[in-house]
Amino acid sequence: MTNYIALIVLISIFHSSQSQVPGFGRCPAVNIVQNFDVARYMGLWYEVRKYPFIFQLGGKCTTAEYTLQADSTVKVVNTQVRNGAEDSVIGSATLVKPGVGSLTVTFPQAPFTSEGNYNVLYTDYESLAVVYSCSSFLGFLNAKSMWILTRERFPSTDVIEKAYEVLRDNDVSTIFISQTNQKECAERVKFNAV
Repeated sequence: MTNYIALIVLISIFHSSQSQVPGFGRCPAVNIVQNFDVARYMGLWYEVRKYPFIFQLGGKCTTAEYTLQADSTVKVVNTQVRNGAEDSVIGSATLVKPGVGSLTVTFPQAPFTSEGNYNVLYTDYESLAVVYSCSSFLGFLNAKSMWILTRERFPSTDVIEKAYEVLRDNDVSTIFISQTNQKECAERVKFNAV
């Protein structure tokens, strides 16, 4: 019976957070970007590394495009290619606090609608963003997601090394990281807000 309850709790964590790396304990304290310029963050980003994510199984050529809306929310369009066809999900993000790189994101089209956190641990706006999400449950379980986003489909080694440095500085595990397949992808039109 105890194993059954543990399984139900883990499934609940997975469904409510849509995260793929479950763990024990509370979410770690991380350093979130201060003086975050949401307008400079807008535009097209390529996902080059991530924690495994169920909704991306079998996908490649993954991008995220952010557009600032008149009401100060951010339109989020995540796109990937799966089985030769482009697949997109549209959501909305809202800054938790002005000037801080912490947002809440919702994807109404997703099978399990919930509000997730999106914490920018680092960005230079022009080449790299390191994003982390963690949700705690019952005080002793957590579920984590992590993405390394770049402005170029194939970033330099220096850019990737900087991302790993940011993760290490925040005690975010690099064990679960997988590389996103960005080969043989159609080029997308870049929109980079100033």
